[in-house]
Amino acid sequence: MEVWCLLVGEKAYTPLPVLIKKSCRIHDLQLLLKGELFVGRLDVRANTLSVYVARDDNGEWLRSSEPDKKALRSGDATAISKWLRKRLDPLMFLGDVFQSFEEGIIHDLVVPPEIIETEERSRGNLIRNEARDLKVSSSGLYH
Repeated sequence: MEVWCLLVGEKAYTPLPVLIKKSCRIHDLQLLLKGELFVGRLDVRANTLSVYVARDDNGEWLRSSEPDKKALRSGDATAISKWLRKRLDPLMFLGDVFQSFEEGIIHDLVVPPEIIETEERSRGNLIRNEARDLKVSSSGLYH
């Protein structure tokens, strides 16, 4: 089967078709994507690629003509929070996840490890900043 993948946070990449058997697992897809997108990058391992189903909360597939496709490619936080809902388990079979195919849809979203680390760092910085602000504002209560 042909699975269309979109690399999140990477403007230089367009949706990529991957030919793979339905009997393969998500981990096999991760291995193919690692070989296709991150050739020679020793810092990226296949198991660090997060793969998400490209469906919204209403079950609608991400269409290649949709503005969110461009937003996802540029790493837009609103688009990321809308589409990155269901992370696929590497042990799942592709045939169980992708049962029917239409033209013009993107099947999965691939998130490289840098995006996840950046998001976690920014979330951690936000929490630290909020804690610092809380400490500063509460210190004024005791004077």
